[in-house]
Amino acid sequence: MNLLYTYQKFSIFQSDVTRNFQVDFAGKSVSMSFCELLSFREKLKRIDLQTHFEGADSVEILSLCNKRHLFIFDTLDIIHLKELVRGAFISMAYQNVLV
Repeated sequence: MNLLYTYQKFSIFQSDVTRNFQVDFAGKSVSMSFCELLSFREKLKRIDLQTHFEGADSVEILSLCNKRHLFIFDTLDIIHLKELVRGAFISMAYQNVLV
């Protein structure tokens, strides 16, 4: 497993053999295909952080990998996850340019 990106308590790794991704959510690891990682990125993009700061709700419930995993994240976790996924995709883009 190669480390793609880490931010705060979250990390994303990529396997050279299976080409899958391993996302470490502060101790809970989830294996994802590229399509599942794209889906996760889209779910994060759809979260409106402004509502977290304006309203009483400050948590998000996300199901991942075709509902195999369920996570509850607070506002700070969502901010960190958005940065993690953004950094991982930038890292993958740089790897493709260098190859």
